[in-house]
Amino acid sequence: MSPQTAYDKLAVLGLGHVGELVVAASTITNRFEEIYIYNRDSRLVNQRTKSDAKFRNLTDASVWHDTRIIRCDSYNDLPSDALTVICIKEGYDYRYVPPKRMREVTSRKDAPLMRKIAEAYAGKGFTGEILMVSNPIGPMAYLFQHYSGIDASQIHPVGTMLDTARYAKYIRDHLGNPRADVDALAIGEHGPTVVFLRSSSKVDGKPLTSYGLDLDAIERKAMLEGIVEVRTLGYTNAGIVASLLRLFDIISSESYGTRLPFGLYHDGVFVELPVAKADGEYRILWGDLDQRERELLEASTAKLQGGNQKILPDATERQQRKIIIVDDEPGEAESLAMALQECILDDDTLNALNDFEFTVAHSGEEFVELVEAESIGYDLAIVDQRMPGISGLEAILKAREFQPGLDSMILSGKSEMGDLQRMVNYDGLRFVEKPFFSPGMFDLLEQPNYLIFKEMLEKTQQKIA
Repeated sequence: MSPQTAYDKLAVLGLGHVGELVVAASTITNRFEEIYIYNRDSRLVNQRTKSDAKFRNLTDASVWHDTRIIRCDSYNDLPSDALTVICIKEGYDYRYVPPKRMREVTSRKDAPLMRKIAEAYAGKGFTGEILMVSNPIGPMAYLFQHYSGIDASQIHPVGTMLDTARYAKYIRDHLGNPRADVDALAIGEHGPTVVFLRSSSKVDGKPLTSYGLDLDAIERKAMLEGIVEVRTLGYTNAGIVASLLRLFDIISSESYGTRLPFGLYHDGVFVELPVAKADGEYRILWGDLDQRERELLEASTAKLQGGNQKILPDATERQQRKIIIVDDEPGEAESLAMALQECILDDDTLNALNDFEFTVAHSGEEFVELVEAESIGYDLAIVDQRMPGISGLEAILKAREFQPGLDSMILSGKSEMGDLQRMVNYDGLRFVEKPFFSPGMFDLLEQPNYLIFKEMLEKTQQKIA
């Protein structure tokens, strides 16, 4: 199936740092007549969900331009003929994931959701193109194609456009010339095996290799730049959004005179290759690679093949839920963990799609240490307020330095409840009265605190609606 060459519709799945900015930029530049958005964040802040607030914010911008922004309530409402950007990510912060585990964590956390999206697209008769931004980008593109059945020629990973921009930036920095005309490419996978095409790169028309630059150092800085940004900010968005805007122009044009890295399905993987565009066709520039670069590309492709094999099992596994319970009273945390496990076994909604792992801590300090050490993060913390040393609230606020937004339930005595509720209004924080299970109420699944527990876990449940 041949994808369209021009689009008046854009669809964006996920309004995180990248998605929200790409919608705003596309609105302001009037690139599309209609922009369809879907976002899963249903957290309430002052009686308004974050998705609703972001939609209203974006429509404020659209008033001054000719773009219509349309909010979709499910994947099924998204158009089947739009240029579509997928940048979904589950609710975790990259800053607290060790770089060596980044791909493992993103795959485990996001693959089940990507499968859900792909399954929703399977029956659409999709005629547009997919630009995949969610990490790990190549394997996510493979996973999406596997479950959606969309023709592989319509799916493009987008990552090395950003690596290319960083490569040019550091070449200019090392030359001391911010206006140098740099024709340099990065290809392969967006990750540690990215390939920089130094042999065919030029600066002001002369070979890059003739300038005597330390290209090993430049390439390492360009490859690590994303990790530096993520470790500092928890995200990287401006560069990838600028790359997407450039791609929007290239995709809609019949010809594009400058070579570029473009995501294509090749040799069983979705990989970004050097291409030129003429008469609506992309032509791979194999001649731009010397023997060394071909070998590096083979290694990059092999890494992607391994990622493909890893991501399919990640997508089919039940969702892993990690819950930590904190109480200084001997046996209290363990008893609550056992009671909740028994409840979950009887709760068809939670039990059907999730595997639960319970961890206990016996002080606020131990709780903070466990959160700091858990790179993937906890889904929910249940913390007693009154403990020796730091209180439950203080412990949660310290833990959130390592896992921002950690959803938490604070167990408090009745006499303290009103004071605590008036004192703080933090997102994802609920105060519940002790004991967790009220004596005399037979049906534990209908206990008020259990219903709050279930509600807090279900709000991020991976489902299409």
